[in-house]
Amino acid sequence: MTIERNSTAVVLGAGLMGRLLACALAQRGHRVEVFDAGGPLAENAAARVAAAMLAPLAESAVTELPVVRMGQHALARWPELLATLDQPVFFQQSGTVVLWHRQDTAEAERFSGQLARTTAALPSLPHAQRLNAAELTALEPALEHRFAQGLYLPHEGQLDNRELLAALAHQMQLLGVTVRWNSPRTPAEVDPGPDAWLFDCRGLGAQPQWSTLRGVRGEVARVHAPGVSLSRPTRLLHPRYPLYIAPKPGGMFVIGAT
Repeated sequence: MTIERNSTAVVLGAGLMGRLLACALAQRGHRVEVFDAGGPLAENAAARVAAAMLAPLAESAVTELPVVRMGQHALARWPELLATLDQPVFFQQSGTVVLWHRQDTAEAERFSGQLARTTAALPSLPHAQRLNAAELTALEPALEHRFAQGLYLPHEGQLDNRELLAALAHQMQLLGVTVRWNSPRTPAEVDPGPDAWLFDCRGLGAQPQWSTLRGVRGEVARVHAPGVSLSRPTRLLHPRYPLYIAPKPGGMFVIGAT
């Protein structure tokens, strides 16, 4: 799809996708108007809650290869996108650590087998590396004497989703995007004009019009623990309760269930 320069675009929803799209269109010289049901903090957006891990190999255990390919593309694309923003956004690409207790070794073998199948299908993905206790401690000193072995998935990353949402809101303002906060709209309630484009980025807010939309349920806790020194996303394998911990700046940690 090609949009002629200086055309008008209306974006419904100012979550992550709506903000990224509005900025991309405005950077290319288009007139952009955004309607959102919430405010600049994106209180109701999934992106505000998410752990914002960029982990195509780790996530391959629970998703399909086309999604893994998109995740791999995103790892290279995110630094390019962040470089266009005026405000800094925390981003790291220090890999993922995967851990398990001895009684969950069978789950670890299943997980390792899935990762091996993924890298066989996508050879451009880095292979998982086995770590013994000493290697694990060298990578994450806070884990010393806690686990006998683990996996390291190189080059996987994460960013700070809340910093990103704020930076995108600021960028929209700099680019002259007209944003209507606290102004929910459906496609039927907007008349962008005969030569304008209308983009629906409302996510689950669009369920009344798009009944096939389905949310993915998960539990997340944000914990302030300045005494904890994990430096990269860490996943704990369990056959029923797999968990992740994603460290953020300022001693914050996002803990959730995959």
